[in-house]
Amino acid sequence: AMTVALSFIFVLARDVRARAPSMTGPSALPRRPIRVGLAAIGLVAWLWIVAQGVAGGSSAGDVASLFLWVYGWVGMALVCALIGPAWHFLDPFSTLHDLGAAVLRRLGVSAWQPAEYPARLGRWPGVLGFAGFVWLELAMGGGGPKVLFIVLIGYTAYTLAMMAQFGRDTWRANGEVF
Repeated sequence: AMTVALSFIFVLARDVRARAPSMTGPSALPRRPIRVGLAAIGLVAWLWIVAQGVAGGSSAGDVASLFLWVYGWVGMALVCALIGPAWHFLDPFSTLHDLGAAVLRRLGVSAWQPAEYPARLGRWPGVLGFAGFVWLELAMGGGGPKVLFIVLIGYTAYTLAMMAQFGRDTWRANGEVF
């Protein structure tokens, strides 16, 4: 009951819409070395889940469940509510997109103009994805490491494709779940 009450207080007391933080001006946080470090942490966590999913094994060290349900689902929500938009900098999907774009530029592949995001979609892709993750947690008991690995790979491919189609920031603002 206390969690639900605090959730309503957070929603009513502050603007909780997902917006990219300002990267210019004196209030720009954090500085570039910290942003790069946070991006590296997010990417290492993503790689760790993928490595465990590929290598398999069974142990109490299920990093997919730990990172998604404990650190991501609960911890990240608290950090963002108390400190600010930490996910904006930790997001491994944006980091993968940026790395992929840099590799393509190095290979001489010219950039393409992203498509216009359909206004009729609104934020429904993010809402449906969120509902899917809630269902995975509640109806499937968290899914377990194998299911979470498959979901992570599928979600990564989907997110990267949508970022390529509509632009990274446009997709993050409208369709990205986290």
